[in-house]
Amino acid sequence: MSTPKKQHFVPQFYLRNFALDDEKEFISSYHHKSEKFIIDVPIKSQAYKNYIYGKDGLVEKDLSQFEAKVANLISEPLKKINPPGTIEEFNLLKEFILIQHSRTAKAGAEAMAAINAGYQTIRPYLKKEDQLPSEFHISHEYPSLISLYHALDHSYLMNHLMMKSIVNMTDLAFITSDTPVVTYNQWMEQQGHYAGATALAAKGLQIFIPIAPRLAYCFYDPYIYEFGDPNKGFVEIESMDDIHQLNALQYLFSDTQLFFSEKITSQEYIQLIIEQGKDSRVSERNINIAFPDKTASGKDSLFLFSSFQDPHTEMQLPFFRLTKEARKTEITNGLPLLRHPSFDDLRNNHRKKN
Repeated sequence: MSTPKKQHFVPQFYLRNFALDDEKEFISSYHHKSEKFIIDVPIKSQAYKNYIYGKDGLVEKDLSQFEAKVANLISEPLKKINPPGTIEEFNLLKEFILIQHSRTAKAGAEAMAAINAGYQTIRPYLKKEDQLPSEFHISHEYPSLISLYHALDHSYLMNHLMMKSIVNMTDLAFITSDTPVVTYNQWMEQQGHYAGATALAAKGLQIFIPIAPRLAYCFYDPYIYEFGDPNKGFVEIESMDDIHQLNALQYLFSDTQLFFSEKITSQEYIQLIIEQGKDSRVSERNINIAFPDKTASGKDSLFLFSSFQDPHTEMQLPFFRLTKEARKTEITNGLPLLRHPSFDDLRNNHRKKN
């Protein structure tokens, strides 16, 4: 069989949950570059890139088989507002979040941007004979594979997260985008620090993904947050402001498109989100600072501080409350803390294997 040329980085089964029509073939979209709405565009023609995962078809085939499993898990989403009932299903959902977060065109571009930003930072410190031209640029034919493989190689960083559903009881529907998995960290934001706050290993991490116009999933750090009623696997939201804050994140993290159903979400509302959030979008998220240093033996060396900062909005979601641990833990150097001490051991073991 020939390898499909159009390879979707947001699954079609996922976008069908936001479809415009009963047959789930069409969706409404907004394009940032052209600033135009398309009310009824075919889902099969959205969120894809030619050979984004390569021309051999291997990754595309694996992703298609994986998507079939997840599609069964989140079909008829409003009948499944509680977290998955088995460990296997919960782990499958975690894997879906991890893969979706790292497989997009935006994720690939950001991976290459981070590599090149790091190189440009250390370039002035290289020996003259080792230096490359200033216009030198590191590239990869399939950059999304880099971000995807890196995420799968560090899948343990999704451990020690809990999950609950957010049930939308308002007249305002959830929207989604070509980068539907968004990350946040209310705890670090409240402490006045946000460098590295949304790293998968960070204490205080929150991960949101809208699943349908009336349902979203949230993975969160249970050591930092209490989320709704501890005896329930979901929260029912009756505040349109809360839904609006989550919709705003879809715009801030999106790459080129927003997706919605024009039957239940107006163009005027999408334009409001854009107008309110356009100054908060981050065009350059990478932070790189090089420091001349000395080794233990006194030789000259270089220390590279490398981090990033994602958009944040001083988000206030009342169904999140800080735990006692969160209130007594203080960030003293501006850098994120590890969510769980086991990550150190897992990272060291990973380095030994490689």
